[in-house]
Amino acid sequence: MGWYELEFGAATIESRRPDGSPWHVTRGDDTATAIGGIVGFLIGNPELGASIGGQFSVKGGDPLAPRPYVAIKIAGRTYRTMAVERTYSPKWEELPIALDARSLSETEPVVIQVVDATDDGLLGQVEVTLGQLVSRSAGTFTTRGSVPSLDFSIRAQQPRTVVAYDLVVPGERTFDELLQGAEPSWGAISVLNGDSITIEATGQVCAGSKRLVTTADFAPDQPRCFDADGVEGGGWQHSSYKGLQDLPHASLIALMPGGNVRVGKSSTMRVEESGRVFLLVNDVDVQDNHGRFRVHVVVQPPM
Repeated sequence: MGWYELEFGAATIESRRPDGSPWHVTRGDDTATAIGGIVGFLIGNPELGASIGGQFSVKGGDPLAPRPYVAIKIAGRTYRTMAVERTYSPKWEELPIALDARSLSETEPVVIQVVDATDDGLLGQVEVTLGQLVSRSAGTFTTRGSVPSLDFSIRAQQPRTVVAYDLVVPGERTFDELLQGAEPSWGAISVLNGDSITIEATGQVCAGSKRLVTTADFAPDQPRCFDADGVEGGGWQHSSYKGLQDLPHASLIALMPGGNVRVGKSSTMRVEESGRVFLLVNDVDVQDNHGRFRVHVVVQPPM
């Protein structure tokens, strides 16, 4: 046994739980009821206000599909795909999962699960041996549970070598603009689970003069320039990416499978999920920025 690359294609999921209930439901919105109550109070007729508000409130309860991903458990390790959006017909279009079977026998048990990322609930499961899994180049599993079919393909992995990238990460471009090709020297970095990435960044990004800062060290109308480590505090967090306000503003960050991380001037990390890594400046208010980071990336496959 050696290294293998495992991919999952399409699956079908029952539209209801086994007991007939929906997987998830929309939440109600009582905003209209609350506003109606206030209006009713102001006009001296609370009952009428509440009644009118209740008619326009959103009751919720509409069925919602799960957000499926696939998890593979083998020899005490778990590998997984990324979750897709809500659907009963998921299709995973991403890089394969790398399986290291060098020390395993053909009788090693393999558990393949389709899981709902909304609540980590199990949708379906199939159990095979490693030998059964690798004996076919492609096939369809019929799982125990609410997943009637799950397509897969598997192949022996070809030898991989170290790959290096030289990228430019501009401070004046949004993520959407970069994805649309606004910077020819920028691009996604493809990785497989188990790869190590080493990143070195030079250069500076300057934040624009329109931004106000709250610390006495910064003049409110003076642009500030930062290396890839960015700047902590100083009232800049509101201009960082949503969910990344705890990372230094204007620092070099990586959006990657399994989580987003601070890179800074130098960083080495191990990839836990296959996919693509995107390098960005942690700043959403880019219209008055200038400067760029020049980044050297080395992707090292497992030995």
